[in-house]
This record gives sequence, C-alpha cells and structure tokens, in this order.
Amino acid sequence: MQISYPNSLAPVITTQPASKTVSVAYPVSFTFIASGPSMTYQWSRNGVTISGATSASYTLSTTTLADDGAQFRVRVTNAYGSKLSNIAVLTVSTNKPPTAQIVTPVAGATYFGGMVLNYSGSSVDPESGDLPASAFTW
Repeated sequence: MQISYPNSLAPVITTQPASKTVSVAYPVSFTFIASGPSMTYQWSRNGVTISGATSASYTLSTTTLADDGAQFRVRVTNAYGSKLSNIAVLTVSTNKPPTAQIVTPVAGATYFGGMVLNYSGSSVDPESGDLPASAFTW
C-alpha cells in the first residue's frame, strides 16, 4: 500500500481580494479565500503592513477621499511557504448611494401558496432625485 500526498502544503489562494468602489464615509471590506494547514494572514496597504490586520478579511470602518486609490493585498503564510495575493484597489467616490424602500407588499402582510405577489418600491438618489421604476431589479 502506498500513501501519496502533495509535495507542497504551502497555502493556495483560491479567491483573490476584489477591488471595491464605495462612497466617502462608508465602510469597505476586502476578503479572500485560501487553503492550507495552519495559515496566518497579514494585510498591507500601499506596501506597508497594517498593524492588527491578521485575518482572512480586512475592513475599513469608514472611508475618506484620502483612501481613494489605496492598494490592499494580503500575505498568507504557513510552515510550508507563503503566497501574496493580487492587489485590490479602493476607489472612494463623493457620489452617495440611493435610499430605497419597498412599498408593496406591506411589511407584516400574510400570504398563501399560489398567491401572486406584486412588488413596488421607491428610491431617491441624492444627486439625481427620484429614480424611475426601471431603476429597480426584483
């Protein structure tokens, strides 16, 4: 009987962190997925290690215009090696997201099997005003 195993147990990044676009003052999170035994993580911003950023995700609780263009990446390491992720770029915009509200069906309404539900909503964009029904995807 022969037992085979991979000759390398170094970490493998299966999902790279993605670039993000957010409005100023909103939070943003970067995540990635890696596999391998006993891994540790270290995020960096513009090539500088971020103190305490040692998990599979990194979150900025609030963004400023100074964050625009910042580059984030993570190094995952174990006893067999390390891998450096691709760079994820943060874009921070002064454009604010719209606020949306579901109008129908009414919250708390009761439904039964086979019943046809009609949906409607409203939304206001801070820069563009009221949004038309065509702006909604149900």
